[in-house]
Amino acid sequence: MQFKAKFNYRAFFAYLDKIRRNFSTAALIGIISGILIAICTYNIYQVKASSYLIKVNNKSIGYVKKLSDVKSMLNSIKSTEGEEAIKSINYTKTLEPVKSLLAANEAEKAVRYALGLKVQAVAIFANDIEVAKAYDKNSADKIIKSVKEYYYPKLSNGTCEILSSNIKEQITYKDVLAEPKEILDIDDAVKKIVNGRGLEKTYTVKKGDTIWDIAIKNNMMLEELKAANPNINIDKIDIGQEIKLAVNQPYVNVEIVAKIKDREEIPFDTKEVEDKNLSKGARKIKVEGKNGLADLEKVVTFLNSDTLDEDIVKSTIIEQSVDEVVAVGTKVSTYVATGRFIMPSRGYISSRFGYRWGRMHEGIDIAAPRGTPIIASDSGKVTFAGWRSGYGYCVMINHGNGYQTLYGHASKLYAKVGQYVKKGQKIAAVGSTGRSTGPHVHFEVRQNGACKNPLKYIK
Repeated sequence: MQFKAKFNYRAFFAYLDKIRRNFSTAALIGIISGILIAICTYNIYQVKASSYLIKVNNKSIGYVKKLSDVKSMLNSIKSTEGEEAIKSINYTKTLEPVKSLLAANEAEKAVRYALGLKVQAVAIFANDIEVAKAYDKNSADKIIKSVKEYYYPKLSNGTCEILSSNIKEQITYKDVLAEPKEILDIDDAVKKIVNGRGLEKTYTVKKGDTIWDIAIKNNMMLEELKAANPNINIDKIDIGQEIKLAVNQPYVNVEIVAKIKDREEIPFDTKEVEDKNLSKGARKIKVEGKNGLADLEKVVTFLNSDTLDEDIVKSTIIEQSVDEVVAVGTKVSTYVATGRFIMPSRGYISSRFGYRWGRMHEGIDIAAPRGTPIIASDSGKVTFAGWRSGYGYCVMINHGNGYQTLYGHASKLYAKVGQYVKKGQKIAAVGSTGRSTGPHVHFEVRQNGACKNPLKYIK
């Protein structure tokens, strides 16, 4: 039971008349002023300190400021769950100081949790597909913002200014009732949206197919294809066999345009001179090339983790590059494959053939400055030159003797589909497009579609 204090004004004025006879006028005024201030302070405290303690099955949930908020909460729960649901809810007014008060919507969520009921939430949709549920609109906004920031370029050096970040899909919100376990915090929601959904697809092997052909037709990397078929030797496939295509599609696609300032190496050019004293096709370095150094300012366009485009807007040379001079034995040009491969680019091997991070790495990675020439490892016909998921911009060459080679993550392509190229001819430039953490060329060698260690074939 609660009591409300009442002030006895009759007794108060009788008391004033009594002290009037014993004190001077000035003293009396001071006493009266003090008493009145105390009365006002008491009444203000009574108003300010009042709140309502909410309990569910006699367990305290929290305090709400207004009675109207309490009744609004009860009506909301009653409207969705019925009269029975609110019988175990009670509230009492208190004048005790309260450190924190619950907003009306917070109180309702807390009560619904305590009763094991569905709670108010906000569903996030991308092109009408639900991708996550958040606690409220503010949380949903933070999730979308964090999804964009997830794809922001991460630099070990240099600076990055985000010029724009846009989600390609239409994002909409909808107020819903949801099970508490369906509502995700910001980190878990971002992870779900970025990881996307796996789509179960299969491909039936046809006559003449190689595993490489299947990967290309379905816009996949060989590593992804092998990971989707762990119980199959996909280097030895049969006609009619079904290959799983585990296509993992993110729920949203984020396009980011960033201005990046960084210091990078400038690749040196290679100049060839004829040398009649060398055997036909032989090559010999006469002057060692040396990379230069420059401070670059560039505008880069990303789509999720892939680099789509780079535009250098400013370049300040710190150190000039020195051209490499190569003597080449004179002979009539031929496009006949030799069966012996050369390194497709200068640089150092940053990743070798074999298993890494639990997956098969189907080739080797040769790290080199962006723009370094990529050359044909042997003569042959260009069968692909363009964008491939994961590989970024890449070139593929069929050497006509059962061998195929692939050159990935290029910044520029010089070769075209259907073109015949000779061994050592420039076909592309080193870049970091596609799924790449830095400028390099990913080089693969295939024999009748089966992956081989390129280092065993390079002479």
